[in-house]
Formats: sequence, C-alpha cells, structure tokens
Amino acid sequence: MTARRMAHQFVINTIWLYIYNQMVLMEDAMTSTTLFSSTPDSDAKRRHFAFKASPRTFFDFKEGVLQLPKALVAWKMIREGLEFHVVEAVAEHLDTDLEVVLQVIGLTGGTVARRKKANLLNPQESDRLYRVLKVTALAERVLEDPQKAKAWLLRNNRALDGQSPFSLLDNEAGTEAVEDLLIQIDHGVYS
Repeated sequence: MTARRMAHQFVINTIWLYIYNQMVLMEDAMTSTTLFSSTPDSDAKRRHFAFKASPRTFFDFKEGVLQLPKALVAWKMIREGLEFHVVEAVAEHLDTDLEVVLQVIGLTGGTVARRKKANLLNPQESDRLYRVLKVTALAERVLEDPQKAKAWLLRNNRALDGQSPFSLLDNEAGTEAVEDLLIQIDHGVYS
C-alpha cells in the first residue's frame, strides 16, 4: 500500500471516528418510544424531525444539520429497509425535487408508487439512500454550513469532471470520488 493510500485511509478512519462519536450522542434519542412527528421550528430554515420508534427511520435534522446514528444501528435499519418518507425528508432537507433523490437511489416509474404505498424501501434502495445521507452529513461538517453544503452538493464541480457531487452518489465509486474531494477540502487542498 502506498504512503498516499495509507494517508487517505487514515483520513477516512478519522472522519468515520468523528461521525461515530456524533452518532453515539444520538443514541439516547434512538431509544425514544415516541412516534415520528414532524415539528418545524418557527424559523423555516431549521427543521427538526424527531426519531421514530420504528426500526426503519434513523436520521435526525437538528438546527438544519443532518445527524446520523451509530453505524451498527444504521446497518440493521438498512437491512430491514427504510421508510419511504425518509426519501421525501431528504429531498426537503436538500431543497431539491423528490425526483432528483429518487433518481440517485434508483427508483423510477411504478416502483416509486409501490414503495410509497408500502412506505418501505428494499435494502439496496435503503443502502443507496444511506450513502446520500452519509455524504450530506460529511459535506455539512466539512463546509460548516448546511446551506453551503446543500448548494455544493447540487452544483456542477470541475474537480468531478463537471458533474454535481449529488449526481455521483448513485454508485460506490462516485461516492468515493465525492468523499475524496470533501476530504481534500477539509484539509485545505482545493481542486
């Protein structure tokens, strides 16, 4: 393994440790038995989605910033499938059309209607949605402003061959390219 690759892996591990520590703080909220409720703050920019007792909803927006649970908790929820309304909440959080998010997670046509009716994504779709959530959380942390992060994710980027970071999240290689760019930005190396 090259020194550059080792350094890259160290940075990724450091970021995951940070995210893991943030998710540990959320564990108390995960044990809540309250039902999912959407309670917008008086400020339209800030949204708060309370945790749901359901095993298929696992994220929270506080002060407009995405929060994720522990990786093992997310793993279990992804395996069981996330609820469809999570897709709608992500689109709302990113201030983008639902169709944009659906395209990234690979849902089209009649499948959308079936998933919405059942209010359940399959594990593969849930995994793709988690990838979107994970990169969004990383962008919000690195750019230190949820609004800047949202704009950055949806804007075409020269360093990504003119593609928007969000459009690359439809597969693992694209996601890795976006994460690499965010790591470079975090370390002051702008591409």
